[in-house]
Amino acid sequence: MRKFILSMLLAGVAASPAIAQPNDDADRQAQREERAQAREERQQARQQVREERSNNSVERQANVRPERPSGPAVQLEGLRPAQTPKIAATLSGSWEKDGKGAELVLRRVGAQYEDDLNTRSLKGATTLDAFGSWPLGRDLQIVARAENLTNALVMSGISGDGAVERATPRTFWIGLRLR
Repeated sequence: MRKFILSMLLAGVAASPAIAQPNDDADRQAQREERAQAREERQQARQQVREERSNNSVERQANVRPERPSGPAVQLEGLRPAQTPKIAATLSGSWEKDGKGAELVLRRVGAQYEDDLNTRSLKGATTLDAFGSWPLGRDLQIVARAENLTNALVMSGISGDGAVERATPRTFWIGLRLR
């Protein structure tokens, strides 16, 4: 079995012009020119494929038309999705040193609609949260957190009878952290 594989390999080496040893400078030059021509042909083929892909992409983009809604979705066309504010932003800053730490977080959520038909509006809100920690020993810390320090009305929903559901009002937390 080994002799058969070895003879096949040797036959492949002898028959392959790319592997055959050139006899003189003219053969070497001819091989270089063949390789350069093959390289140029591959580059041209790649460029042609890129251009075809690009043309197909532009053609597809030009032929795409947005599908018009039908059925119950017709009445939702052009409306803002429910519970999706136009703006939502967070600004925070923190400090930490030797186990002591503090953080302030300011959040703004813009006005949004409660329902898909954009008939019930939820007002925007700005909240301020704070966090602090202080070491009591090597492995123990006291931590305190305050949410919605300004006690802003954060509307989270409106029920069918018009009652406003409120998100977290001003809330304080205190605890111990074991490290």
